[in-house]
Amino acid sequence: TQDTLAVDHFVPWSVYATDFGHNFVLACTPCNSSKSDHLSSLRHVERWVERNERFGASLAEECDHRGLSHNLSASYSIADWAYQRHLKLGGELWVKKSSFEEASLDEFTQVLPSY
Repeated sequence: TQDTLAVDHFVPWSVYATDFGHNFVLACTPCNSSKSDHLSSLRHVERWVERNERFGASLAEECDHRGLSHNLSASYSIADWAYQRHLKLGGELWVKKSSFEEASLDEFTQVLPSY
């Protein structure tokens, strides 16, 4: 069977309750349920950043067209705040299903672009 897609908040709503368009990602429904309110692994952060860098302007246009708020710089600032806070406390990052991994602040700062 083919999985359905769900719109997910990359930085979970429970961590930072803002609906900026650049924070939305498509995820398969089982993955979205599994991720729940966890922060994603650095591999997922890299893909999110790559998507935003490659398609950020198009995403902004679509958000404008649909009346959705968007702010790429603010989305990166929010991600930076959330990951810094989480990793300083020794939190693990969601990889898939019930799989988590550790990451360091140094590794994270190498993945998120300057904003």
